[in-house]
Amino acid sequence: VKKVVSDLKEYGIIQRAYLGITINDINSERAKELGLDSIRGVLAETIMDDGAAANAGIKDKAVILSVDGFAVNSSSELLEKIGLHRPGDKVRLEVIQNHKQKSLNAILTNKYGTTELSKKSDKNATLKLGAMFQNIPEKLKYNLGIKNGQMVKELRPGLLKSAGIKNDFIILKIGDTIIKTDKDIINALENANGGVLIEGVYPNGIRAYYGVGL
Repeated sequence: VKKVVSDLKEYGIIQRAYLGITINDINSERAKELGLDSIRGVLAETIMDDGAAANAGIKDKAVILSVDGFAVNSSSELLEKIGLHRPGDKVRLEVIQNHKQKSLNAILTNKYGTTELSKKSDKNATLKLGAMFQNIPEKLKYNLGIKNGQMVKELRPGLLKSAGIKNDFIILKIGDTIIKTDKDIINALENANGGVLIEGVYPNGIRAYYGVGL
């Protein structure tokens, strides 16, 4: 609660930090599969490319035992400890990986995979656009032959949906602006006059162009 109040006072918006993993609780059966001597820790099921955990060296199926010295034995406990932090904060994680226990430092990110703190104006802009954006997994970039872009997620009523854009569309270019971060999208649309052409590609390789009226 203290962090929420502090964030709202200082930034006008809650700053949420992410490890960039999907997690699961560990039961007796899973503990046996993982070779654990007891039921403890939280399982990192999958590690997202370029996320905080991946950059710290954590691999799929690692077991996270503690955050900054505080034991975590359920998904909710891990989320609670990470929730005390902001993007850019460093946390020390005790993990079991490849049957070895080690201590790793992770720099937490925002939901876009960067350490930038959110601004209230950013929230207003994403509400108007009607979507959130995230970095593209490296494997997908390789498969599509692209080097940059932002993927549309959590599409809801707004400018993008009205233009016909669907979830998972990868925005590569808006007008003459090459898109590398979510900030590029917001800035390109805010600086456009009247309307703009959005160029991109879907994960299946189909290229698409959408006109957005502003």
